[in-house]
Amino acid sequence: INITAEKLEGDGNVIVTGESAQLKLLGNNSKFTSDFIVRDGGTVNVVTADAFGTGTLVFDGGTLTNTGAQPSGWSIMNSGQQDFHLNAPVEVRSTGTVNPTGRTIVFANSLTGTGTLTKIGGNQLQFAGDNTAFAGKITSTSGWMVFHGAQSTSALARYGSESNGICFAPSVDDPTHVFKIGMLENSNKGSEFRVGAASTGQKIANAYLEIGGSDMSGTFAGKLLDYGSNGVNAVVHTEKVGTGTWTITGEHSTSGVYTVSGGKLQIGDGTATGNLGDKVRTVGHIKGFTYTDTDTIPTLMGGFVLNEGGTLSFNRNDSGQLRVNQPIVANGGTLMQEGSKNIHMQGKISGSELVIDAAETGTGTIYFERGAKQGTVTEITADAVDLEKLTVNGARIVTKIDFNEVEINGGTFIVGNDVAPTTITGTVTLNEGGTLVPGDSKTNKSVVENLILNGGKIGSVNGSAILNVNHAEAVAGTTTTVSMNNGARVFVNEAITGSGTIVLDGQGSMTRQLQIHGDGTNFEGTYVSKNGGFIGMDAAQAASAKAKYVSEGNGNFYFAAVADDKTEADGTVVFNIGELSTAEGSKGEARTGSNSKHPVTMRVGGLNTDSTYAGSIKEYKDSDAFRVSVAKTGTGMWTLAGQNSYKGTTTVEQGVLNITGTITSDTTVQDGAYITGIGTIEGKLFYEEGSAHLIDLTNTQLRQQVLSDEALKINGEVAHAGEALTLKLIVDQASFEELDSLMMFDIIEAEGLEDIDIFLDLTEAIGDWAYEYDEETNILSLTGNLVSAVPEPSTLALLVTALGLFGLRSVRRRKTAK
Repeated sequence: INITAEKLEGDGNVIVTGESAQLKLLGNNSKFTSDFIVRDGGTVNVVTADAFGTGTLVFDGGTLTNTGAQPSGWSIMNSGQQDFHLNAPVEVRSTGTVNPTGRTIVFANSLTGTGTLTKIGGNQLQFAGDNTAFAGKITSTSGWMVFHGAQSTSALARYGSESNGICFAPSVDDPTHVFKIGMLENSNKGSEFRVGAASTGQKIANAYLEIGGSDMSGTFAGKLLDYGSNGVNAVVHTEKVGTGTWTITGEHSTSGVYTVSGGKLQIGDGTATGNLGDKVRTVGHIKGFTYTDTDTIPTLMGGFVLNEGGTLSFNRNDSGQLRVNQPIVANGGTLMQEGSKNIHMQGKISGSELVIDAAETGTGTIYFERGAKQGTVTEITADAVDLEKLTVNGARIVTKIDFNEVEINGGTFIVGNDVAPTTITGTVTLNEGGTLVPGDSKTNKSVVENLILNGGKIGSVNGSAILNVNHAEAVAGTTTTVSMNNGARVFVNEAITGSGTIVLDGQGSMTRQLQIHGDGTNFEGTYVSKNGGFIGMDAAQAASAKAKYVSEGNGNFYFAAVADDKTEADGTVVFNIGELSTAEGSKGEARTGSNSKHPVTMRVGGLNTDSTYAGSIKEYKDSDAFRVSVAKTGTGMWTLAGQNSYKGTTTVEQGVLNITGTITSDTTVQDGAYITGIGTIEGKLFYEEGSAHLIDLTNTQLRQQVLSDEALKINGEVAHAGEALTLKLIVDQASFEELDSLMMFDIIEAEGLEDIDIFLDLTEAIGDWAYEYDEETNILSLTGNLVSAVPEPSTLALLVTALGLFGLRSVRRRKTAK
């Protein structure tokens, strides 16, 4: 059907339908005001420029083509090419096909609809109208498509090309002039998506693409490219928005900026594809180039901007390494590892916060480095001190650069390696779920200036790794575990504070160690050494009278006096210890360190708590420099239940020393202090005036000991100052009800007590009590008649000789506590 000029008028629609139907428009139909509807395989062939009127060209399964057009002066890329301008609005209801066989077709008016428009044919299809309401899809199988100005695309639509590609031709170089695109997607890796010029002779400008509107997701295999024309090089800047994922599987080569403000920008789909191209890999490799404080993005050579809510993801599973050398400005955005390929971040990092995360499939390592080396060119230095905070929620990370602040909530954060010693001059916060690791350093290289222990774990990559921490703080109510490989160590060099719990898990090896070198006197938390590891106090200032030292599973402690430690009058260096105890079933050791320069006194009990130590207090070796003395201080009761071999002295300064194990040293009980027990003292025992031997039947533990038919055995000489050796008995009505009416208890087993005056202090006891000493068995025992007990405590104090009031031991009766 041929319709010539001015032959088509009126307001009725023209419908072209059917596979063989073709309407060929030859004339001027500008007065036609109704729609052309091309459906069900029908074709409209436009020959003249004024073939359409003011109605809408509606695609509903049909095709638009052209065999010629009048010159209009428009052109793009190919000089001299004449274009056909379609001034009518276009609507895509279901599907439509555009086949510009004769000349370029330009949709100069608006494009609407929700269908799919496919461009075929070798010439171009251009969009110059307001298409912001279009909510369908535009793609091509042949030739180029061109979009003129920001209004020519829609945040509601999908765009792709399986052929030559797409050009974005901005009318101005303005970051606010943005091509909003619902999704940019295709499967052809050869398709190019780049900057173009709006007309012949016009200078090209940078293109700004916003991708992901309406929360769309898609996969993009094409090439995102810069372009040069008329002496001007223009780049493509992209911003990912919305909650969807934009997956890049192609090879990009743009030095524009990738901004991620929403959803995920994913590099790779889990295979060996997805790369940001040569320009990304080589950016920064300009000889002599250095960053300055005034460098900004995007005037620098491309990079990434990661805004809060946006994620830059890498999902590559092939061998080798992926290097990302562009700079990153992080404003709360996320960098994610989803594949097995290692990612090397080698550009400058700045901004407020960068968040690191990983998927379950993210087994590769993310490296933060000082820049890459490509050929013989030395690159920029990429220290990240301009980044305010790095937050690690997942992934395995190796940093060879410095950070101002690091928060580890998950994943593994490795500081340096043997090749790149690294110091974090800022603050690292280790939270529950996170792991901090020193790199595989064989010397003291990895350093964290400030470490906040808020749970989590400190590990290692091999047995020679050493983590130096200058200042550490253990947060109250949290537990941090140090669990390293055999031979690995953590040093705290300047100070440790806080009141949390630090657990060293030796995993069966004494070579796994936590060593405190700095000032630990203000630490008020708990050290737990378990499973054979060693927690060491290197210098007297390292120990704390406010801290607990607990052994679990045979964990160990050592105390090493350094050369410049202050020595006391007896030549020892005092280590003040709040509590030294063992968990049930644990033993372990507490000894001098191999590096000790002076003998040591462990002064235990500053927390005034009751505790039991079932381990062994001993010397590192039999030498004066490693000699150990023990002092019990504080108001609590400390039970020594282990086999102790230290050769220094034992002094009970305050509280109660309860010996249920063995000590080999001479022991002195000072004024106001007490000794008791059912163990053995191999050395001498001396009671100063004002001290006493305690028999406290109101204390469940001590009452059980008294009823055990055991006594405190002293193999050395027993002596006292003052008028007598005092036996302090405490019995109240409640404990009275736990005993038989007539009782005899062994108290002390020692030779020579018959020559010692003994004072039985009954000021806190009810009942009638006396003692006896058996010279054959060398046992001093206590006998009580509870039947005659009076309601008020007796004020009678008996001062008698060691022969006692009862000469017959055969009258004793015993029972266990109820």
